[in-house]
Amino acid sequence: MKQQYTFSAIYCGCYGMMLVLLTTHFYYRFLSVTRPSKLSRFSVKNFPIWVLLVLISYSIWFSLTYFVNGSSSIKDQVLIPEFERDYCMQPDDFSYVGIQYFYTDPLTGETKMHIPSLFSITVFTCFMTLSSGSMTYFGVKTYAHLNELTMMTSVDFRELQNQLFRTLVIQTLIPSVFMYLPVGSTFLFPLFGLTSKAMRNFVPISVALYLCFEPLVAMYFIKIFRTRIIGIQDFFEVVTCQKYKKRGQVSSMQTTT
Repeated sequence: MKQQYTFSAIYCGCYGMMLVLLTTHFYYRFLSVTRPSKLSRFSVKNFPIWVLLVLISYSIWFSLTYFVNGSSSIKDQVLIPEFERDYCMQPDDFSYVGIQYFYTDPLTGETKMHIPSLFSITVFTCFMTLSSGSMTYFGVKTYAHLNELTMMTSVDFRELQNQLFRTLVIQTLIPSVFMYLPVGSTFLFPLFGLTSKAMRNFVPISVALYLCFEPLVAMYFIKIFRTRIIGIQDFFEVVTCQKYKKRGQVSSMQTTT
């Protein structure tokens, strides 16, 4: 139980780490297109700074999840019956982490706000807003700069930039759909008294799918990548076809003899 609970906090810490890495990725792309002279910010000398930012983000998300949003007797009263009803699981079969905005005071019976949970959701919201805002800003600026270059360059370069345009737009939308919207909805719905079993199940799946879809966009929209992948596929198809032909020739020779 305790080990599973720790793994859940590590998972949330990795999510916070991914936000920083995603923002850093867009920042690097922004500098490489608009200000190549400042790419020295990503030199080996500055590498510890970027590692420190990632570790800080991970530590904050892990700490708030583990120490503030962990299991408690108040949450058990609500979640244990739900897990038994929806998943047929007993308390020893699962662990959970989550934010509880309101709770009932056992002494007075009044509904009160849980201040630590509000603090943690404020920190999480600031992280996600800063990350998504920075990502959108860098994406828009990069797109605008590439659009300006397209009007002043050759046809081949213009075609490459158009491919980068489409890649940039899709890669900007994918994190919003798979990273920010599901997790943000999970945070906000309980604040207004809304719950969604489907949303709770979709969040870990969507975060995992993002890692798969992100590189596929560049592989599909950038022609040189797509051509190389198709070439590798054709190569294996030719090799496989030749193997079957050789097997067919050997079997026919054995039949004639």
